[in-house]
Amino acid sequence: MHPQDGRVVSNFIVRKVDAIVLCPCDSKSVGSSIAEANKAGIPVFTADIACLAEGPKVVCHIASDNLGGGRQAAKAVANSPLFKCAVHGCDPNWGRIVMALGKSAAKVDPARLQVKIGPTTVFARGEGKKFSAAKVSKYLAGDFVEVTCRLGLGKCSYRVLTCDLSRRYVAINADYHT
Repeated sequence: MHPQDGRVVSNFIVRKVDAIVLCPCDSKSVGSSIAEANKAGIPVFTADIACLAEGPKVVCHIASDNLGGGRQAAKAVANSPLFKCAVHGCDPNWGRIVMALGKSAAKVDPARLQVKIGPTTVFARGEGKKFSAAKVSKYLAGDFVEVTCRLGLGKCSYRVLTCDLSRRYVAINADYHT
């Protein structure tokens, strides 16, 4: 992370912003700025490069390996209410991810598709894989969740940030009036 980026994050904290989105240059040096935002109660999202520093908490990001199709596929998953509910409920239901990918405008071939929740492959080459549901559920309970969808269509990648869909979120937005 560029030294000026830390000052920008500090400025956001002073301004008491609702959230911060960072595109860090370095996966470890960004940790101290994220930790400051965490202490201030401000959720942090990362794009392109995940924070690998121990301690700081980042909300979520999703990646795919084809730019055009990746954009469509990643946004379809990120915007899927069923996927968001699965994340909130710590449900490792890969079917919700594959369904969202299939509904997208991207050319998704299940025979070439690989889906990982965190480090665990849950779907590959047209079928669900054996995995520890308890282990993946525990991963989903964390403050940062990464889902990787490899479409097998190219070498480019596209990442999108999203959040879960909790009862509290629905209640807040259902009661909100303009």
